[in-house]
Amino acid sequence: MNGTITHRAEVTRIFPQAVEIVVVSRSACDACRVKRQCGMGESREKRMIVGTPEASFFEPGEIVEVQTERSMGIKAVFFAYIFPFLFIFSLLLAMLHNGASEPAAGLSALGAGGCYYFVLYLLRHKIEKEITFKVRKLQ
Repeated sequence: MNGTITHRAEVTRIFPQAVEIVVVSRSACDACRVKRQCGMGESREKRMIVGTPEASFFEPGEIVEVQTERSMGIKAVFFAYIFPFLFIFSLLLAMLHNGASEPAAGLSALGAGGCYYFVLYLLRHKIEKEITFKVRKLQ
């Protein structure tokens, strides 16, 4: 298996330097070994805007292929699930170890998780530059 994750998608809108696409999850995603990494296994329809200098060559309704490197999928899973879990769990254990009550430790850990996702939201434009997608026409 190569290092690329690909899905078929439909172009819905054209922008000067980007295209909006809709990726529809098909039953083939159920058998895919990396469906949890790319996130397509959980949803039926995923809209995204993919930057490309060739946007003017696409047409609404056209079926295209969207690609990303497997390492990008793993990075996204790390930022969205693994790191926040480790952060929240470590904070919870540290607070309990230092004598905080269970409700206080639990609420603090959940609050820290909320803060993490808020910071992640604020940094979304920087993360967008690191986790890239490519769109290409099908022959």
